[in-house]
Amino acid sequence: MSSPNAPFAPPDPAKLAPPPPPTYSAERRRRRWLPWVIVLGVVLLLGLAVAAIIGVATTIAASMSPAGEPLVIGESGPPTAAPLECPDRCFSESVIAATLIDDLELDALGITEHDFPWGTYDPTTADEAFRSTAAYWAGNDGAPDACVFALGDSPSVVDLVSDDGSADRIEYTGEHATSDINTTLEQTVRIFPDAASATGQMNTLYDQILDCPEISVGPRDERYTAEVTLAPALDLPAHVAGVGWVRTGDRGDRWRAYVFDLQIGNLVVRTRLMTDGSFSETDYRAFVEEYALRLEALEPAG
Repeated sequence: MSSPNAPFAPPDPAKLAPPPPPTYSAERRRRRWLPWVIVLGVVLLLGLAVAAIIGVATTIAASMSPAGEPLVIGESGPPTAAPLECPDRCFSESVIAATLIDDLELDALGITEHDFPWGTYDPTTADEAFRSTAAYWAGNDGAPDACVFALGDSPSVVDLVSDDGSADRIEYTGEHATSDINTTLEQTVRIFPDAASATGQMNTLYDQILDCPEISVGPRDERYTAEVTLAPALDLPAHVAGVGWVRTGDRGDRWRAYVFDLQIGNLVVRTRLMTDGSFSETDYRAFVEEYALRLEALEPAG
């Protein structure tokens, strides 16, 4: 052995030489790795299968929807309000701008998308809205006929026999939504010729809701069904009457539409909120009650 002070010896050439080639053949090498390839393939297939099962289960769970909150319980009755004298003092089209909901007001509720403001859709008449709804109902085998009102987005249709050819003006005053579009809020306004006509429609609508426990519409392989429930009365100011309903769709309790018509004099405003359950009925009712105070403050012409 060299002393610690001696120069380093040159490296052993044998240690620098490449290792000798393996003595097994290429076929044996392939066979040696084959079990590991098979194991890895099985693991990958199992992983993909598990991911697919989780994805399908998630989709089914989302479509079925867990049960939503219980419906609000309370007393209901025919819509009543202290009448405003019309035709002596009536609302005209000039009042529509004052019925609009401020975007900031909705932003505070989490309804932040305002892509369809007033003016997006042309005004229509009650007669045109009636004919459109009646044609859809007949063409899609809607049943029972007492429930035709339940799909309406405007205060124009209460049944299939009340078409009076009315030229009453209907304005679509806004459609708003949450960022995920799972909750939408819409409003429409109808100007009746007098308060008696508006009151008559509100009372007929109340009767129709009572006669409509369930709605069914659409082709057999894609038929939509929903339970319809009369909404409890709101806490409304003296001159505002209200009638509403809840439509619970067949995708589960969470998928609901909350609808209320508010009347003051010859003016009726419909507020419809459709939601996956992320917006509660309690919050909807509080919003409509607050909105009713705005209607109470309106001054008719005359």
